[in-house]
Amino acid sequence: MSVDLLESRRPKRADPVADWKRAVRESLVREEAGEAGVDLRISPGFVVLAGGLGLPGGPAGVVTTGVVLLSALLAQELPRAVFARACGRSARIELSALGGRIVLSGSALRGASAFAYVTLGTVANLGIALVAFTLSKHVAAGPARMLAGVAFVHTYWGLAQVLPIVPLRAGRELAERLRPPARLAQAAFSLLAVVVVGSLLARRSHSPLLAAMFVLVIVATCLKDFWAAYCEVHDGRSGATNAAAEAEAWLRAGNPVRAATVAKAALSQAHSVRLRMRLYKALAWAGIGREDPVQAHVALLQLPAEAVDLHLLAAYLSACGRRQEALSLLEEARSNGQRAPETTRLLIDLLIDAERMQAALAVALEDWHLLGNEDQEVLARALGPVLQAALARAPIDVSMAAPRASAG
Repeated sequence: MSVDLLESRRPKRADPVADWKRAVRESLVREEAGEAGVDLRISPGFVVLAGGLGLPGGPAGVVTTGVVLLSALLAQELPRAVFARACGRSARIELSALGGRIVLSGSALRGASAFAYVTLGTVANLGIALVAFTLSKHVAAGPARMLAGVAFVHTYWGLAQVLPIVPLRAGRELAERLRPPARLAQAAFSLLAVVVVGSLLARRSHSPLLAAMFVLVIVATCLKDFWAAYCEVHDGRSGATNAAAEAEAWLRAGNPVRAATVAKAALSQAHSVRLRMRLYKALAWAGIGREDPVQAHVALLQLPAEAVDLHLLAAYLSACGRRQEALSLLEEARSNGQRAPETTRLLIDLLIDAERMQAALAVALEDWHLLGNEDQEVLARALGPVLQAALARAPIDVSMAAPRASAG
């Protein structure tokens, strides 16, 4: 194993497992449908932006600007967060100098749900703008000016979010669904549009310096997206993307040695963050498959804590000989409602290894529909007469035993 290839530039920690466990537990809480909720976080950048834009109007201007901007962002994000809650996801709203975004649990929404998720905020913004504009015609001059400002901000912010430009809402959603070459073209167009429109707005702003700084932040974000898309195109042309798929195929075929060789070679060519994370995960699984916890550990160190999922962490702990920790983590996740074929298989293996045969039997019977025929045969041999007797008392329809997900 080439440790030099995997050497991390991050500060080394004695045992990062605590961080990985914390991230896994946080992800499980967010994914628990019964506990799905909405969380709101406001960054200092948003406060600075609102204060700077309202500064020319004195304290009253700062407060007014902050309220108007906050209302525009929340009108965009809250309906989408509530909709996500109705779809069984938890949602974390983050407001910053760049606007608002939502971090969702679980898989991405698709079809009509995805369309509603993207457009609900704009509908809310335009509805508030219409109400504010109508009211401004029937009140005194002072409140009328404020209501007109509310209508203006909500209208332009709501309409902007449906433009196919990164980092705006529809642009982000579109970018996630495009292939790398198309995503690169979108990023280039977005960068050009932001520079042109941002320059015009900065010149007309009451605070040109602050507006220019805000535009520069957005331009920097666009440049980051452009570079990420360029790296993905480069990886596709260099063969690194295909190599990652080959490494994962070798893992599925039960050849971790070959998978590690291919993944290490691909790392020397991979530029995009997404692909490098994919390759490091392949290396971690290869180390686990080879019963080489050192290789797995070094590969995991290259990943952000939130990228280490439950199955990967539990398998790593098991490979390290920390089987009781892996077992406790899987049982905790199961008690919180987590169900997946791969984690069920690993949990049953660990329970059998701990000679907790009745507990293994209970998990096997409860999740029998998640297991494929091969897994069922292995379990029947491992649990022996205990399982056979249980099946005789409560026959299970094995036609429902097709797995619904693949292992890591």
